[in-house]
Amino acid sequence: MSQMQASPSTMRSPWIPVVTGIVYGLLGLALAAGGVWLVALGGSFYYVIAGIGLAVSGALLIRRLRAALWVYAALLIGTLAWAIWEVGFDWWPLAARGDVLFPLALWLLCPLVTRNLTDAPPSAWRATTGPLWVGVAASVVVLAIGLFSTYHEIDGKLDVADALVVEILDLDLHYGNGTAALAATRPYLTVLAVYGNDYHANVAYRDVTVRRHEDGLNHWSVALQAGCDGRCLNEILDQHLPRLVQFGKPDLLLYQAGADPLQDDPYSPLALTHHDLLVRDRIVFEFARRHSLPTAWVLAGGYTRDTAKVVEVHLNTFRAAAVVFGGDG
Repeated sequence: MSQMQASPSTMRSPWIPVVTGIVYGLLGLALAAGGVWLVALGGSFYYVIAGIGLAVSGALLIRRLRAALWVYAALLIGTLAWAIWEVGFDWWPLAARGDVLFPLALWLLCPLVTRNLTDAPPSAWRATTGPLWVGVAASVVVLAIGLFSTYHEIDGKLDVADALVVEILDLDLHYGNGTAALAATRPYLTVLAVYGNDYHANVAYRDVTVRRHEDGLNHWSVALQAGCDGRCLNEILDQHLPRLVQFGKPDLLLYQAGADPLQDDPYSPLALTHHDLLVRDRIVFEFARRHSLPTAWVLAGGYTRDTAKVVEVHLNTFRAAAVVFGGDG
């Protein structure tokens, strides 16, 4: 009996559903307005309908009527059905379509809202909140199915005979262990790495005489000794670049133009200047042009405190490409 008497005194806050209704109504009007614009562009009518439903629910909340929860339950369940129809049980698109409506539904189920409705006595609590609880439960089930589904997994097999032959020239400071692992399981991919640092068990080895990565059938490497300068690097490139075409011309040369071999880089044990790396890039591009290799390159690495030094390395790569492929040199 004391509990029955405590509830009205602790929960009697009629302004809570009113304020909630105002917020929901404004959200609904904004959603409906955006939906009208979307329909004008040829989009879905859902957002107009959902906006109207949210606004009606807000208006009923302002009047503190339990029908607000029923209207919102219809909106939530309808949104769930529309989302499944549109994207199936794909987790992220499903979550994006319910990431606002679902928490708003949970708020409506709070006693601060339900016990301050004028036509919802405690005896009618199940009838008042039941439909909305059904919508919330259904949403949880659908989202759980989407979360544990393998919606984007494709069980397929690449026909190696039809695959592009790709050569990766990795001139980043650190050996590309992940790239080598990819190449090991892909016969159409070969890798040549010229590096000055190696990693093993998350330990960096600046001295490649202490730790050197092992090569495979289609991934090879050349370790640069500490203190290697431009002349040393050029000789190594002249000696090893022909390996890229020893089995024929690839369909694509992917060049990783690392900036961290620069001598100013805190991780670099090498003695390579900006000019040395510019010459490195020209040697690579001239080799590609001489053998008519379609070439793409990516910018990588660079950890100097003065970022201008890293930017200069990357700009030099563009300059080298412009000179070699632009016909100005």
